[in-house]
Amino acid sequence: MKENSILSELMESETFQKYVTLALIPISVILVLWGIFLSVSYSSFVKTAVEVDGVITDVNIINGKSHDYLDAYITYTVDGVEYEYYYENYKTARIINRRDYEGMRVKLLCDPSNPAKVKLPNKPPYAQSVVMVIAGVASGVLYFVLKKRYGSLQY
Repeated sequence: MKENSILSELMESETFQKYVTLALIPISVILVLWGIFLSVSYSSFVKTAVEVDGVITDVNIINGKSHDYLDAYITYTVDGVEYEYYYENYKTARIINRRDYEGMRVKLLCDPSNPAKVKLPNKPPYAQSVVMVIAGVASGVLYFVLKKRYGSLQY
């Protein structure tokens, strides 16, 4: 119990709260920039990418509490060279049957200058980008709320 009271005292100290408030500034900036970077890098990749055909050669199914998660190994060929792409969390569903996916043909977007670099055309990271930007803005707002409450940090 003594550990909990020490932790509680630390968290309630004004200096600790000011440092936490101060840490929100870089966190906010990093999250917003990361969200923008994800979106811009995917968009620039799509502009130069070429479409190639792939085949799901193997899958790993992870049984979760409410959903199953499927990781896919996708094999594709570019200029006579065979490549393998591992896509983690390719599919999420209540029940996943391995036979429904092994041998399934899929389209991939491939970087022509680096064929080992591929992405799935139907899985853009825009939702992740939006979440990152919203989290960054929220932490920025939280900074101003906490700054108003505790004031600025004096060195």
